Amino acid sequence: TPLLIFHFLGTSHISVPYLQVLKKLVVKVVVPVALGQLLRATPLKAFRAKHKGAFGRASESLLLMIIYTTFCEAIYNGMGVAFSQI
Repeated sequence: TPLLIFHFLGTSHISVPYLQVLKKLVVKVVVPVALGQLLRATPLKAFRAKHKGAFGRASESLLLMIIYTTFCEAIYNGMGVAFSQI
């Protein structure tokens, strides 16, 4: 987790673009959750109840995709830490 990285490496080695991280978090997590909550109050509620299993699998798959792409992006970008510092 980021807290463990900060603990072991110290905060002086890592610069975190907090605003950029917050924007990505809002786009990847908050917006989809808000849209899902809004859709619960529409006539689509009956459709969702009828296809509950498919929506559950889709929800889990999308969450896994978010975690996987975030992890891959962090590895690809190097997480702002040189390998020698780890």
